[in-house]
Amino acid sequence: MKINIDTEVDDVVVLQKKTTIQFILSEALIYLSQIMVFFWVTFLVSGSLTNEEKLVRFLESKIHDNSISEIGHVILGTIITFGIILMIIKASPTSRWLEELSDDILASISRTIYFFGSSVTGSILAVALYSNLNPTKDNPAPEFWLGLSAIFGFGAFLYGCGTSYAFKYKKYIAKSRPNKSNQADADKTSAAV
Repeated sequence: MKINIDTEVDDVVVLQKKTTIQFILSEALIYLSQIMVFFWVTFLVSGSLTNEEKLVRFLESKIHDNSISEIGHVILGTIITFGIILMIIKASPTSRWLEELSDDILASISRTIYFFGSSVTGSILAVALYSNLNPTKDNPAPEFWLGLSAIFGFGAFLYGCGTSYAFKYKKYIAKSRPNKSNQADADKTSAAV
């Protein structure tokens, strides 16, 4: 009797855990790329920063009287969503699929925070560039806009990265930096799989 053994494994992915620094750097790059997207959107919507009226209209759509309360609602909404998902997991029978799905949903919360933070930060950065290119006595200096975008952007990043870290640290973040012998063992194990 001959047994054919297929050695090709298509459904297994081996991910090396990141150190905390690697995790924070990758989250920062993701967040910065989203800020760049919204900067370029603002740049393009305002006619390459040549039309102040379009720039102001676009910025008003991002920042308005309800912005502070919306930020509070986003934070509260993330907490409520986290609680509901946690209740569903606790109330349902043990299901690996449900646990992985809930991990993915919880991990996406930080992306939502990044979306809101980067849209405002990128737009404010475009205003900073506009005010630098078109200085007037009526408009605040570009330094004001840069400072405002830095404060807002950093705050959104801290909250987003913190929630992402909290939801991913068990699976994706190494407790300590692997030394070379542990890395060699992990490479051998990966190759054997």
